Amino acid sequence: MSDTIQKKVLMMGFQSDVALPQYFREMFGTDEEIGAKIRADHDRIQRSGITTVPYLINSRDLEKGLKDVESLLREGGYDAIGIGAGVRLVPEYLALFERLVNMCIANAPGVPLMFNDGPDGTTRASESISNTFRFYVPQDRANNDLWYRSRESPRTTHPMIAGENTKGW
Repeated sequence: MSDTIQKKVLMMGFQSDVALPQYFREMFGTDEEIGAKIRADHDRIQRSGITTVPYLINSRDLEKGLKDVESLLREGGYDAIGIGAGVRLVPEYLALFERLVNMCIANAPGVPLMFNDGPDGTTRASESISNTFRFYVPQDRANNDLWYRSRESPRTTHPMIAGENTKGW
């Protein structure tokens, strides 16, 4: 896979009216502000030539959301898959996050998973695989062990790299 995402990115997260802890709202804003940030970020990505396939999960119907995500994954052709911070950072949604990651591994083997750092952080996460600050990649199609690769995030001061197979990164 090339270092630059050139084609299509599946980006999933919650609808902006999801129940979130107060600290998350303080960091990222009201439902309306979060929704506006998500839309603006997706527009920036599309203007850069990347086709986005957004899917916002309704937190009141998670099973339907998971079925829809599975259908989107089976369509294939993604150069990367993004999972939003609301799913990843809120402890109450850890089980959903794990299901989404495992679903991505099973239905889109070898496709990098990207994680933004908030509703306006997807552009940074999708600009270039070599500059992406977080994503998981299956080591190979036969082995679903994951390794974590990271470049310096604009919001951290140190690179976070773990795993055995980091040669060449």
